[in-house]
Amino acid sequence: MAGGTPANVEFLTSFFLRVCRRAPIEAKAKEEQMTENKGDIVVRRVVNASREIAFEAWTSPEHVEKWWSPTQTARCTLCEIDLRVGGRYRLDMNDPADGASCEVEGEFREIIPPEQVVYTWNARTSQGDVQNTLVAVQFH
Repeated sequence: MAGGTPANVEFLTSFFLRVCRRAPIEAKAKEEQMTENKGDIVVRRVVNASREIAFEAWTSPEHVEKWWSPTQTARCTLCEIDLRVGGRYRLDMNDPADGASCEVEGEFREIIPPEQVVYTWNARTSQGDVQNTLVAVQFH
């Protein structure tokens, strides 16, 4: 495990579970204030953990599957991560509360442990599809 104890990674997994499920609502509500470049939306969070632990929680399937979902009731049912430039990832989520489903997949474009991960985002959801989005996650 990169730079952290199991307890720290469990804490961070719990933190991401709470924070990331709120992020889409907050990002949409603050879109005007958070846009740095036309079409960019920036969501910032301060985490009381080292960036090594945050990077591990964001890029390891055993941790991602515990916190990655769009709602409190949705669950990640598939998490595959080939963490290398050109490697692919896939996340499937289902929400038993309303029957909604979401499949996300993409390709890693840049990986600088423990500083940054850049990847494409292509999602198929019950509400519609999102294609060709570029996501950059920076750990400070």
